[in-house]
Amino acid sequence: MNRFDYQTRYNHSDKIYTAHEAKAILAGGLKKVLSKAVRFTGARVVRLEVPVEGQDLLKWLAAQHQHYKTRFYFSGRDPKDMEASGIGIADLISSKETFNCAETFDHMRSRLSIENPNKRYYGGLAFAPGHIDADWESFGTCRFFIPRFELLSRNGRTYLACNVLLNKEKPEDFEKIRSELEQLRFSDYSNTTFSTPGKLLSRIDYPGYEEWKENLTRVIGEIRDHRYDKTVLARKVVLDFAADIDPVAILFFLKESLPSRRYDFLFQFDGKKAFVGSSPEQLYKRKGRLIESEAVAGTRSRGKGEQDDLQLARELMNSDKERREHDFVIDFIEKGLRPLCTSLEVEHQKGLLKLKEGQHLISHVKGTLKENAADDMLINVLHPTPAVGGCPLDKALEAIRQCEPFKRGWYAGVIGTVGCDSSDFAVGLRSGLIDKNKLCLYSGVGIVDGSIPEAEWQEVECKITNFLDIINGKQ
Repeated sequence: MNRFDYQTRYNHSDKIYTAHEAKAILAGGLKKVLSKAVRFTGARVVRLEVPVEGQDLLKWLAAQHQHYKTRFYFSGRDPKDMEASGIGIADLISSKETFNCAETFDHMRSRLSIENPNKRYYGGLAFAPGHIDADWESFGTCRFFIPRFELLSRNGRTYLACNVLLNKEKPEDFEKIRSELEQLRFSDYSNTTFSTPGKLLSRIDYPGYEEWKENLTRVIGEIRDHRYDKTVLARKVVLDFAADIDPVAILFFLKESLPSRRYDFLFQFDGKKAFVGSSPEQLYKRKGRLIESEAVAGTRSRGKGEQDDLQLARELMNSDKERREHDFVIDFIEKGLRPLCTSLEVEHQKGLLKLKEGQHLISHVKGTLKENAADDMLINVLHPTPAVGGCPLDKALEAIRQCEPFKRGWYAGVIGTVGCDSSDFAVGLRSGLIDKNKLCLYSGVGIVDGSIPEAEWQEVECKITNFLDIINGKQ
C-alpha cells in the first residue's frame, strides 16, 4: 500500500460540510484507519481533514472543553494565508533543558508529507538554553507538536482535522478518540463575549527602578570599554488580579486592537500556564527555497497628532544611536544568511514600521536558499538576533544573565509553524505568561553607547502600559 493512501482516501475536498457532517465523516475515516491490519514500520502521523463552513477560530477555541491540557492558536502576518487553532496532541517532540536543533527538525520532516501540506507542527523554542525555570517548566527549551484536533483556515478554506499517530494508537483507541471528536463544540458564536482581567490587586517589577539604573549604568560602561557592542535588557512585571484570567480573552483583545502585521499566538500545555502574544517581528518565513526575514530595531512612540507623529519619526530616522542599534541587527542577519543562500537581497536603506503602539526602523531581507539549507540551520544562524540578544552574542547573553533576575522562557524566543515545504517563525514579543489570576509581562530595550537608563526604563514602561490598556479594553 502506498504510504500516503490513508491520507488521500479519507480526506474530503470536493464539498464543504457542516460541523456535524464533518465530525461524522472524520469518525468513519478514523475507524477505518485504526482498524487497518497493515502497519507501517515505525510511527506515522495520519491526518484526516474535512472542509467545513467558515468558523471564528479563536471563538471556537474558547468554546472547547477545558479538560484538554494542550490548547493553541497561531496566525501568520496575514490570517487569510494561514490561521490555526487546536486542542490535544497527536505527536510531540520536546526537551526540558538542552536540545539538538538538527534532530528536532529531522523528526518533524520525517512525519510531514508533500501530499498533505496542511499537516503541520506548531510550537516554539526558548530564548536561549538555561532560560527555563518553574514558570516555564511545561514549555521547556523546545516543544513542537501536531494537535489531535485542529481547525485550520488556509487559502480561503476552513478544515476540521483529526491527527493520529499510527503504531502508537491502536484499534482499541478508536472509541476514546471518537468520543473526544464528538465533544467538539461548534456554534454561531454570536453570543460569545470575552471579559477583561478585572481589578488589579498588585504589581511587582523585576528588577525595580533603582536596580535597573544600576545595571544599565554598569552595562553602558562595559559597552564603552568595548567588552561588547550591544545587549538587550528586559523587565518582568508581575500583575495579580482579583479573578482568574482567560488566555483566549487576552488574545482576543490583542487581535482586536492590533490588527495589522502581527503574529498572534497562544500556547498552553499543562492546562494552567498560557503564553499569549501579538508579535510584530518576523524571524523568518520560508516557502520552498525562498526565504524572507527582517531587521526591526530602534523605537519611538506614536505622536498625539499627525505633526507630532512625523516629528517623532524624523527623530527616529536621524538618531545615530537608533541607527547603530538597527545596523547591528541587519548585519547579523546578512552574515548568517549569506553562506546559506545562492542569492540574497539586503535592504540597507532603513524604512519605518508604524504600529499602533509605536514605530520602529525596519529593513527587509529576501533570498534563495541553497539545496542543503534546512530550518535547523536557519534557526542556528538567526536566533537570537541582536534585536533581542545583542552582539557579540555570547558576551551579550552573559550581561543578560547578570542583569535580569528572572528567566525569559519563551519570551523573545521562536514561535511558529513547520510544514513539509514551508515554515513561518516570529519572535515571541509583545507577550505575557498567564497563570490563573497572575499575568507576567515581559518587555525589553536595546542598550548601546548613548543609552540613558531613565529613558530606557520609560520605553519599557510605555510598552507595558500599552499592553495593559489593550487587554483592559482601553484601546
